Amino acid sequence: MGNVTKRIMLKWNQLWENEEKKNHVKTMMSGINFFFTYKGDLYGGGESSRVTYAKMVDPEDEDHTPGWMKEASFSAVNLYKDLEGQKDQTIFTEKDISEINVITEKDQAEKMLMKKAANG
Repeated sequence: MGNVTKRIMLKWNQLWENEEKKNHVKTMMSGINFFFTYKGDLYGGGESSRVTYAKMVDPEDEDHTPGWMKEASFSAVNLYKDLEGQKDQTIFTEKDISEINVITEKDQAEKMLMKKAANG
């Protein structure tokens, strides 16, 4: 195989791998509408997690009582670990709220996952 052929094959393989990563990330993100970072990792949760989090941070919400806050929790998947094939679902409670940084745009979460996928 000549140098030009090797370069073309390498480029093709890189494009193929990038497309596979994009498809994997899109599959991972389906059904997730609540994204946030926590202690350097990216997490994703469903609608019930998003609603529970919103109630936990809104002191004017009717459910936001000391008793409810003590019992309230929601779950989310560590998407960075999911990229590596590890399943890691975490339960978050009132003590975790101050360290959660919500990502409001799904595109931003997707870019973060793609960057992580590219860098390994």
